[in-house]
Amino acid sequence: MKHSNCTLLLMAGLLLLGAQAFASPELVPIPGIVSTGAGLAQGATDASYLLISAPAGVTLNSSVVVCDVIGCGAGTTPAFPFWANSPWAWQADDASSAWLGVLDPSMGGLPGQQYGNINERTSGVPGTGVTTGDPQGWYDFRVEFTLSAYQAATAAITGAWAVDNVGQIYLNGSPTSFSCQASPSCYQTMTGFNLNSGFVAGVNYMDFKVYNWAGATGNPVGLRVDMSGYYEVPEPASATLWGVGLAVLAILRLRRRAS
Repeated sequence: MKHSNCTLLLMAGLLLLGAQAFASPELVPIPGIVSTGAGLAQGATDASYLLISAPAGVTLNSSVVVCDVIGCGAGTTPAFPFWANSPWAWQADDASSAWLGVLDPSMGGLPGQQYGNINERTSGVPGTGVTTGDPQGWYDFRVEFTLSAYQAATAAITGAWAVDNVGQIYLNGSPTSFSCQASPSCYQTMTGFNLNSGFVAGVNYMDFKVYNWAGATGNPVGLRVDMSGYYEVPEPASATLWGVGLAVLAILRLRRRAS
């Protein structure tokens, strides 16, 4: 009996060592981690990003829309500061991500009406855009996702972001080391970030907090994020070895109790 138990113990140890030695984790995308405006048309609401706080007068939650032209799809005229020849131009949208703006109730709740005079900074003469700006203050754009305990221990999120005017990234309520404080470069270029700690089992949330400076004309708040997130899972063969090894240990425990 003793010899048999030793054999089983040796077998369990070899199986667990083999699982650890040959484990090559597979990376699985984290559901809910998506880029801004991914696959959406101009003027569409981006349901993945919630505006959970903003200055007084700004509609929350359902107000986050894809918008980098006047009217958010009603035309193709770029709105300030997207004007291509302007030194204040935003980093252009691409196939993987797009800029988000907010609805402005003071303009009838129409998306894009906060964008200002498109010729103001380039020619010094009145342009065709609406000459209001988004209210000054902090705008908090939130993304939520759920992880198991194992997923939280192996999760990582990487990407790049741009904001108008400045901002900082928070994870589960805590500020990260990733911020952009050098406007206008914050909206002229994409700044990289990488998060591999601070995740929890259950609901997690990332906050992209953006501060919009004061401005009477052509002063929209904006956020653009291009990111992806993954967690690790063992390959099937490694998981099987772990399972068999643990099963053998369970048999040993039952034998010891019986004796």
